[in-house]
Amino acid sequence: MEIIGVTKETNSGNSFQRYPIIQLLPYIKTNRIDIILVDNLKRLFSNEDHLYEFSLLCEYYHVSIIETQSS
Repeated sequence: MEIIGVTKETNSGNSFQRYPIIQLLPYIKTNRIDIILVDNLKRLFSNEDHLYEFSLLCEYYHVSIIETQSS
């Protein structure tokens, strides 16, 4: 296993137009990652529609999202 990046988001998770997400998308779309580890899914995207859209994108590219703490 290789860790390719670690980030801490301090802003609200309301948009795809956030620096950590923008950095992550090319890795997802080119299959350079298998897993995204998050403390809490609500911190990834507080908007449920955005979370669902991101989850579908990850599913399409066979990337698993794993939550380390329950919400």
